[in-house]
This record gives sequence, structure tokens and C-alpha cells, in this order.
Amino acid sequence: MPVEYVLEQDGAFVRVTARGPITWEEIHDFLLKLGADPALKSDHVTLFDAREATAERLEGGGFDRTLEIERGNLDKLVARKMAIVVRDEALHAMALKYKFLAPTVGEPTHVFHDLEDALLWLSY
Repeated sequence: MPVEYVLEQDGAFVRVTARGPITWEEIHDFLLKLGADPALKSDHVTLFDAREATAERLEGGGFDRTLEIERGNLDKLVARKMAIVVRDEALHAMALKYKFLAPTVGEPTHVFHDLEDALLWLSY
């Protein structure tokens, strides 16, 4: 599966890794699994590392479903801070769109090209 996560810092840090051409279905499956993970702390930060991912299979408007999933589990899924790290330009544009939409569910989000900058912003 090209979108995977691990919980660190006793569930307070979510490290998501996306590789290859990712789909909305894979992103939504990841969100549903994360929301059901009993080890996830409600007060967490998320690093979404998509440096090895591409957007070529992200078709249509998956943002609506993404936000629907997050709104359905606000207490667990919405991070205190979310950093998205990308290299692919098409994925960068999509990440910026998410950054614009994320405040509607209360999630401060920034998009980075550099992993170290993202970790510094997250304070990790």
C-alpha cells in the first residue's frame, strides 16, 4: 500500500509515508485506519511525507470525501499541526489546495519541500 503510517511518541506524532502514484481511495483508507487506531492521541501532530509520491492517479474531487472523513472523527483525525512534504509539482498543487481547505476542520497545515523544515515547524 503506497500510503502507510506509524505512530511515534506514544501516539502523539503520526508519520505518514506515501510512495509512488497514490489514489484518493488509498488516502481515504489510511484516514479510516488512523481514526480507528486506539493508540492515536487526540492531541497529535502529523507529518505527511509524500516526497516519493506522485499525483498522476489522483483524479476527481477526493477533497470532499477527505474532509467528510475528518469531520466524522474530528476528535481523533484532526491534528494540532500537519506538515505535508512533497517534491512532485502536481502533488504540491494538491497539497496547497488541502492547506486552503484544512482550516475548515480546524487543522493548521503547511506544505514543504524540505523534510527538516517540516520537522522544525512541527517541533520534532
